[in-house]
Amino acid sequence: MLVTEWSFGRNVVSVGFVIACFMVGCQTTQKPEMKAAAAGGHPLYRMVRLGDLPSLESWVKEGKPFDEPNNVGVTPVMVASRFGNLETVKYLLKMGAKADRLDRDDQGPLTYALGGPSEESKMKQIVSELLKAGADPFVIDKLGFQPIRAMIEDGWSEIVLSLEFAGADGKSCGRAKLRRGEESFSRLARRTGNEPLAFELEKRGCW
Repeated sequence: MLVTEWSFGRNVVSVGFVIACFMVGCQTTQKPEMKAAAAGGHPLYRMVRLGDLPSLESWVKEGKPFDEPNNVGVTPVMVASRFGNLETVKYLLKMGAKADRLDRDDQGPLTYALGGPSEESKMKQIVSELLKAGADPFVIDKLGFQPIRAMIEDGWSEIVLSLEFAGADGKSCGRAKLRRGEESFSRLARRTGNEPLAFELEKRGCW
């Protein structure tokens, strides 16, 4: 079988793998933008994609569900995060939407936000709101993407240093979830030219 690769941001998808999966009927892991776009047909998902807050508020006041995942685990707050609709994200979280929920590919609202087209200042605000609401920046999805690494690579020092790195057992940097052969957070910061962040991460035990 001819194997080609498509590159999507930091991840690569093998066309050969996709074709093989189609033939045997297995589920393929998808990027957040694909799932967010596919969810747009439902009225609720259309509202959050467009940032139609008045319609969303009416929907919620009528007692309709606003945080239920669809058939692939995508929730409205994920879609709102993906399309950079800050006020919609804030409203959904205020009403009780879960910021730590993951879709079938272990991708949460943070991953959706970080892969979106928003300008950096708005993206940072959305990420901050999600973190305050309990989103996990250390979770690793099925494509190998980890939100905290994206934030370090992009130089978001203030947000990165506001996080708790110690694990539940008290071990310093225990939440890092380093995979075999993977560079540490401090080395990643240093490689991307952010020496002050690298130094602070080392103080937190992230060597």
